[in-house]
Amino acid sequence: MAKGCNNSINCYFNVALVLTFLLILTPSMGRVFISNSEASQAIPTCTTIYNVDTGDTCNNIIKLFDLKAKDFSSLNPNLNCDDLFVGEYVCLNGTLSA
Repeated sequence: MAKGCNNSINCYFNVALVLTFLLILTPSMGRVFISNSEASQAIPTCTTIYNVDTGDTCNNIIKLFDLKAKDFSSLNPNLNCDDLFVGEYVCLNGTLSA
């Protein structure tokens, strides 16, 4: 059974201590998960880029430049194909490094 706080200053101190611990622990745990996932993802280096134009879709760009969808996705890992915008640059050709 949990023990109640007899002194309000003591209760506030304990709450602040727990919150501080959680704030310190949360970002460091996030870095562990991020670094593990980033380590497995190759880093693209583009040699040819394309400036997205009105009406372009990822599929249209892939067909226009005779690309493989898997290669296009690998070279553009952060690209949101559902939300392309005019002026956005996409990578058409390049290399992937670990």
